[in-house]
Amino acid sequence: MSGVERRNATWTALAALIIALAAWLRSTHFVGICRLDMFRYLELSNHVLSGGSLFSENVFYASSRLPLIGPLIASNTLFGWSEWASVAWPFVCSLGTVLVMILLGRELWGWRAGLVAGLLTALIPIQVELGTQLLPDPIQGFFIVLAVYCGVCAVTRDERWRAWAIASGFALGLAYLTRINAIIFLPGILGIGLILDPRRSKRSLWALAGLAGALVGAAFVFFLLSGDPFIDVRRTAEFYANYQRTGFYERDASFFQLMLETPSLRWVLPLLASGVIYAAVDRQRRSVLMLIWAFGFWFYLDVVSAWHGLDNSYRYAEPLVAPAILLASAALTHAAENRKPWPYSLIAAIVLTLTLSSMLEVTPGVVRSFTKNTRWTAVRAVADTLALEQPATVWVTDRWDLYALNYYSGFGFDRDTLSAPDAAVNSSARLFFTDEVPYPGEPGTFLVTAGPVEEVAFERVAGFEQRDKTLTLWRRLATAE
Repeated sequence: MSGVERRNATWTALAALIIALAAWLRSTHFVGICRLDMFRYLELSNHVLSGGSLFSENVFYASSRLPLIGPLIASNTLFGWSEWASVAWPFVCSLGTVLVMILLGRELWGWRAGLVAGLLTALIPIQVELGTQLLPDPIQGFFIVLAVYCGVCAVTRDERWRAWAIASGFALGLAYLTRINAIIFLPGILGIGLILDPRRSKRSLWALAGLAGALVGAAFVFFLLSGDPFIDVRRTAEFYANYQRTGFYERDASFFQLMLETPSLRWVLPLLASGVIYAAVDRQRRSVLMLIWAFGFWFYLDVVSAWHGLDNSYRYAEPLVAPAILLASAALTHAAENRKPWPYSLIAAIVLTLTLSSMLEVTPGVVRSFTKNTRWTAVRAVADTLALEQPATVWVTDRWDLYALNYYSGFGFDRDTLSAPDAAVNSSARLFFTDEVPYPGEPGTFLVTAGPVEEVAFERVAGFEQRDKTLTLWRRLATAE
């Protein structure tokens, strides 16, 4: 084995160790199913697996997110309704992001920078937090980073550059299908060649072929499932129109404020600041590409996204993480190689301090804020109690508690809560929502409420404390006492 081969083998082994570290961190800081949207995705998966259509009238509007719902349905089919099965695909995408960050850093700055970028991606709180949550963010983030990497390779490599460019557009198409706003990256993908090497700028245009392939393929799937190839555009437009009309969202902070105040994002600003310092020193097109990525997306978040009704959830800033990490990794590598006291030593100190604090302090705290969510702890306890009681029918007075209870019970009540009781896929349904008083139900049926029940025809079975209220399980008596 030659010296080059030995070095490459060493770099590859280190990359594998970093990915293993990322897998270990995400496993030991497991979050699972805890957000409201997650239950809707799982209801949708259950609806399809129970014989319903992906595009039934009452189905969650995001059913067109094929790169999310497709793997979820496959995972639930193979492994059932465990939380690990439900987050398996986001977990894989999170590890995939670590790998692609290594490759992208290597392509632009060399192996050392790539390994540092992979290590930071493995450790950074928001990546660990989202890595085991059923959300579009880790999936979309993976495909965006993959699109940029393939686009860079189309410019930096002469062999099979068309294939790289087409793959870049296809990955962007998958990111778009995961969340529609990923299309804002299209100008950047098409401009990679112009930024990195103007002589090869036309290569990037081949990404349009890959994007078209992804969109045409998705339209064909939509047509087969619903008869409407544009159902994703129509449903998403209707959702956001209603979103804006009802005033459902209200921005109480800019994304700049969120990055200062949110533990998962607080480190992004100093990382990006160190990267800007390095870019000023580097003065190369590769750094310009990262700056355009970072500040272009930042402009979208704080200015453009408000026009179409996007709220300011901090997790939407996830695609901003990659360029900040890549620039900081290049800065750290440059500092180590040049050994100059200023400004590289300062940059290296910032990066190392943030990395260690993220791993040892911030990440566990962020994850605990989700896993200690007592609302869903109470629902889990109700599900465990009902598993022992085996009631004929359960009525629930809160829709989100209904969705959560349905999932945590493994959809064992044969209830498809996406449609009305008389239109349930399963005729043996035993789980229903009610907002009627007096409460419906025959003697022996159960009721789950967030408050007291005045009717004497119910006996209290158990109460479960949660963060903002008490969840109580009741049984209807045969006769009033």
